[in-house]
Amino acid sequence: MMVHRYDHHTKNYKLSTERLYDVIVVGAGLSGLSASQQLLLAGKDVLVLEAGMQAGGKIESKLVEDLVLDLGAQWISPGYEQVLQLCELLGLQVEKKEFPGKNFYATNGIRKYFTGMIPTHKISDRLNASRLLSGLEKTRIPDPEKPWLGSDANKLDKLRFGHYIKQKTYSSNYSEMIRNIVESRFLNGINQVSALEAINNWKAGSNGDKWVIVGGMDQLVRKLTQEVDIHYQQPVTSVIQEGRLLKIKTLNRNYRCRSAIIAIPPLQAAGINYIPAVSGGKEKLWNSIEGGRIIKSLLVFESQAWKKGLWSGQGFFNEDYAFNALFDIGTAGQARDILCTYTIGDRCRKLEGLTEAEKKELILHQVKSILQMPTDTQVRHFLIRDWKTPPNGPGAYHIFPPGTLTDYAAYIDQREGQIYWAAAEYDHLFRGTLEGAVRSGRKAADAILGI
Repeated sequence: MMVHRYDHHTKNYKLSTERLYDVIVVGAGLSGLSASQQLLLAGKDVLVLEAGMQAGGKIESKLVEDLVLDLGAQWISPGYEQVLQLCELLGLQVEKKEFPGKNFYATNGIRKYFTGMIPTHKISDRLNASRLLSGLEKTRIPDPEKPWLGSDANKLDKLRFGHYIKQKTYSSNYSEMIRNIVESRFLNGINQVSALEAINNWKAGSNGDKWVIVGGMDQLVRKLTQEVDIHYQQPVTSVIQEGRLLKIKTLNRNYRCRSAIIAIPPLQAAGINYIPAVSGGKEKLWNSIEGGRIIKSLLVFESQAWKKGLWSGQGFFNEDYAFNALFDIGTAGQARDILCTYTIGDRCRKLEGLTEAEKKELILHQVKSILQMPTDTQVRHFLIRDWKTPPNGPGAYHIFPPGTLTDYAAYIDQREGQIYWAAAEYDHLFRGTLEGAVRSGRKAADAILGI
């Protein structure tokens, strides 16, 4: 296609034989794929540039024998309306993961069972839980899509959520337990995020139910990539605005488009050279963001590896353990028992410096001990994935430290010329989740389409 190329030296347009796309999407994660699908449905000519060798971002499934194991994102909440809508559109089956029985919280090898979101079986627990939950319910956020606009926003945004939990509970032991449980449910560092952001996300997705996509989470990625033109191993180095058009440079190719969506997490987006430079506010925002860490392990056993008893399949742990949470993710009728552990935030330091064999030995020992498995129980498969180490980017999730929302909210996904932004981290209601990724991608696409 013959297009006009802007020449900065002569201030005129030259003829170019390079293909001109309506939109180039940088990043083939769920956010970028959701944006691309929306644009393709509207008849736009779209190209996706992916730095790696596969699509999906932090969605990754692996086939082990006859089992599909999700090494990355795994759960869907019933509150994820746009993800569920997307699954229905793509013909994917979603089913609820049942956790019948009681959860437990483990301290020093002792399991304390409870039902519901947080422990309330003792009088002291009920008093602590009542005060905390009452405080969460009474905190008004007038516009959840813009939580920084509330009257108490500045105060809550300057306060770390871990400190908020301490303020709302009478016992330090109970506040520590609640922090570990909540951290496991939200999969981020509760001591690192602000109370404003955490409470807003809590209200949006406080339901503890977990659903899964039948056949593995990567079914979502496979369906979305079927009709999308993706160029792999094309890490973008520069985005240059040339008059009304954009030039996208990778390590070995140049592309042209009318609009671009940078659909990668903020810390990765910050590594691209923008000409002209992005606004000072966005640069300050990027400089304030921190990368969080999650290490996920999957353990596959022969069936009946442990006694199920009254355990629901959800366990949470104090700082004595190498992981924050343990889930039984097996399904009825499977010939194997499958467990999943999450190590989150600062607790990842417990595994730093260990070899892969040492990590496996530690995690397996603690899992077998708390579930009272016979010492000679053999794990059939053990998989572990650290979602901060390369090539997975600078963080398994991105932390907006206290004060970020009230100081820089206007710049989070603010358009820069013909450059738009999309990532799970940009969605204020479901930040860092699958729902946040889809919402953010569709929002960027709608902005280009003028919807």
